[in-house]
Amino acid sequence: MLRVLAVSAQMSESGETVARVGSFQPSRQNVREHPTIVTCEYQVLRDDNGAPLLLHLATMGSSERASGPKMSQALQIDELRARELVELLEDAFPSIVMRRSGERPAQG
Repeated sequence: MLRVLAVSAQMSESGETVARVGSFQPSRQNVREHPTIVTCEYQVLRDDNGAPLLLHLATMGSSERASGPKMSQALQIDELRARELVELLEDAFPSIVMRRSGERPAQG
């Protein structure tokens, strides 16, 4: 079982919340499916040599917003957390096969 011990959050220059995930743990909240579907943009942050440092995931606000969609929340995940997330995804959705050693994920 994976556990979340820390998430460090900060406000970006444009006002959205950015959190760097420190670990994962099961939630005890009474969570339900959210009715609003948004776009999640991603970007790989790399070091000076081009090696990946973080995966940056940013949700865009609803397209129904009066001012139009803009970034609202963002998560940054390092390689260790990405490995943990892959494990969580495989546990949550057993029918998917995550890519390993260049294999393509199963299409459903």
